[in-house]
Amino acid sequence: MADDACEISVLATGFGPFLSHTDNPSWEVAKAFAGALGEDFACRAERLDVSFDIAREFTRRVFSRADDARVSAPDLIVHFGLAASSKSLKFEGFAYNRRGKTSDSADAGVRKSLDGILIEEGRENYQTGVDVARLTELFAESGAPVCGLDACVSQDPGDYVCNAIYYHSLRAAAQARAHGVQTQVLFVHVPALEAVEASRLGAEVAACFRRYLAEGDARV
Repeated sequence: MADDACEISVLATGFGPFLSHTDNPSWEVAKAFAGALGEDFACRAERLDVSFDIAREFTRRVFSRADDARVSAPDLIVHFGLAASSKSLKFEGFAYNRRGKTSDSADAGVRKSLDGILIEEGRENYQTGVDVARLTELFAESGAPVCGLDACVSQDPGDYVCNAIYYHSLRAAAQARAHGVQTQVLFVHVPALEAVEASRLGAEVAACFRRYLAEGDARV
């Protein structure tokens, strides 16, 4: 990744509504995160539908090949998703080649049996290159001003679309390194929050990232 913050391109994603969750705070967090990183970063936010197909197609689109056959991708991708039962912000360390029994559409009321894996003969898991433990420390040092939330490192992002997009993104980033592309990927699970609280949380996570990236040994 580039050495200077002004050269760092960032893509933040959040999800839209799904199942009974008509308002998904992950999108509000992603928007606020992108807006709060500051002028030194080329950052944009994108809302994604909750779909295994969208998760797979995302990486094919983002890790595209330019005309000169080089891979074009952001320096940093931060995915945000909803963990409705969680009371903490969760920095996910791993993604797994698994797919559970869940609905595959944000607007489909029918649940489908999707037991299995995401990619035939794919690796069992991928680990992020972002120092999630350090980000957790930085969030704690900030005083966690949003609704008294704390942060933790998680090693289990579940088996739904959150895990799927994380796995596909980490896999694509690993493959892109063969072409000299050093994209780092992170997934962050957020609790159920109102829109205003979610925006405040996104801004706080952005502040943690700015401090993290300013550290000489930051793994990004």
